[in-house]
Amino acid sequence: IPTSYIANCRLCLGTEFGNRCTTIIDESLITMMKQVFPIVIVNQIGLPMNVCTECVKTVEAFYMFSSQKRKMKSEVNNLTHCQLPKIVG
Repeated sequence: IPTSYIANCRLCLGTEFGNRCTTIIDESLITMMKQVFPIVIVNQIGLPMNVCTECVKTVEAFYMFSSQKRKMKSEVNNLTHCQLPKIVG
């Protein structure tokens, strides 16, 4: 990555950071990214460290969607494991 990208967002390489920007080492961001991305994004010398507001919001939205789907899957699995009473006729 050219050194000109060091000041950019690590996720989108944007230059507009907004008021909710953070860094790639923010623990809550790391937790959310681990849950929604199949790749690991690590802090590495020479790579951008900041994450812009838009990317933070996008990661949060993916995380919320993913969490809701996991919860629904768990509820559906619980329903399919319930034993319904047999009707004798």
